[in-house]
Amino acid sequence: MTVLEKRILQRVRSVTNVDPFKNTRRREYVEARALLMYLYYNVCRLNLSQIARLFQEQGKGCHHATVLHSLRNFEMYKKFNPRFNEMVTDVLSQGSWGTHAEKIEYIKQRLFDIPKEVVEDVYDIISNEYRV
Repeated sequence: MTVLEKRILQRVRSVTNVDPFKNTRRREYVEARALLMYLYYNVCRLNLSQIARLFQEQGKGCHHATVLHSLRNFEMYKKFNPRFNEMVTDVLSQGSWGTHAEKIEYIKQRLFDIPKEVVEDVYDIISNEYRV
């Protein structure tokens, strides 16, 4: 496990107060696993098999299809569980995110919190500065 993967795991554990590798189907554990898999996929850029292997190394039965199922349900967890949405924000806002991928993921998660006027301003800046 890389330093970044360990740091993400520590953040998820501290925010959710559960061990995502515990072998249970209770909601808080399922959601903690979904959050961890989401971050491994989007921040660490691991593929489904790599994520499954990390879980297997920690004693949690997991296949690439399990990871795919979890990633597909991630937005549903956010939509129907306000506490889960808070946990996502808490994990992404804890400490500093150093890598480019970490910063992009943090920004993506916070986009819908930005007031419309600010979005318009940022859009104008980006569209004028980074014409393709």
